[in-house]
Amino acid sequence: MRYEILIAGRGGQGVVLAGVIIGYAAITSGLNAAQSQSYGPEARGGKVRSEIIISDGPVGYPKVRRPNLLVTLSQEAYEAYIDSLREGGILIYDEDLVRPRGGRRIESYPIPATRMAEELGLRLSANMIILGAISALSGVLKPEAVEEAIKKRVRRHLETNLKAFRRGLEYVERLKGDQRN
Repeated sequence: MRYEILIAGRGGQGVVLAGVIIGYAAITSGLNAAQSQSYGPEARGGKVRSEIIISDGPVGYPKVRRPNLLVTLSQEAYEAYIDSLREGGILIYDEDLVRPRGGRRIESYPIPATRMAEELGLRLSANMIILGAISALSGVLKPEAVEEAIKKRVRRHLETNLKAFRRGLEYVERLKGDQRN
């Protein structure tokens, strides 16, 4: 099993932290993981991506080639990476920041992550909402493992970030239920 996740957006959205948490959750679940990140010299506000490989065997090449799951938190990120998402892959995007184009056979999940985080009083917790969505959709990470990883890796506003994670998880569970009906 090799599962590839690519999270992309702009600096300041918590893209790198989200990738680190996913990798940590995978490793503490007994899987192998490799996480790498890339960001422009602008740092805050510039392009950022986090690549995570999760595997039940050794990870020979630590870069994402054809993600199973793509998260885009800006239009620029969407345009840059949508064509790399494998057929039948999962796209999670912030519906207030990204306008997707159709035409591909993928599963799309629009999530108002930034708006939901603002409702919690901490805009910076949008990445935790996204982690909840990833946990609900990936099929490789148990939500409990991700929640424990958040507790180990997040220092500030822990309770709000945990609440955001749970809200993202619940939101996607409802979306999945609506799609089945």
